[in-house]
Amino acid sequence: MKFILINGARRSGKTTFAHMLRDVLRKDGTLVSVIGFSYHLKRFVHGIYLGRQGFSMDVDAFDAVKEEPQELLGGMSWRQAYIHYSEKVIKPLHGPEWFGNMLVVRAHETGSDVVVVPDSGFRAEAERV
Repeated sequence: MKFILINGARRSGKTTFAHMLRDVLRKDGTLVSVIGFSYHLKRFVHGIYLGRQGFSMDVDAFDAVKEEPQELLGGMSWRQAYIHYSEKVIKPLHGPEWFGNMLVVRAHETGSDVVVVPDSGFRAEAERV
C-alpha cells in the first residue's frame, strides 16, 4: 500500500485535488481511496452532537458549512469543534500519533493499493503512516 499525503493552506483545494488524483490513478485499475486523518475525528464529533446517526454520516457532509457558526455547537463552527476535540480531548488522552494510527487501520480496511490523504498537517500523524 502506498500513501500520498497532501498538505496546504485552508480552503486551497486539497480535497478536490485528492479526488482528482484518485480518479486519474483509478484509470489504470489501481484501487485508490481518499481518507483524511480527520475521518475518525469527524465521526466522533458528529456522534456527540447528532447521536448515533452521526457516526454513520458521510464525514465530509459538513464541508460546505464547516466555517459557519452553528447553534447546535454553541456558536462554534464545525471546524472549531473538530479542532477543540482533537486538541483538548483526543490528543491529550491518546497521544499526537492517534490520528495517524487510526488512518492506517482505516486504510487497511479499504484494501486499496493507494490512499490519498488530503489533510496532512501534523508531523506525528504523518510519521505513523
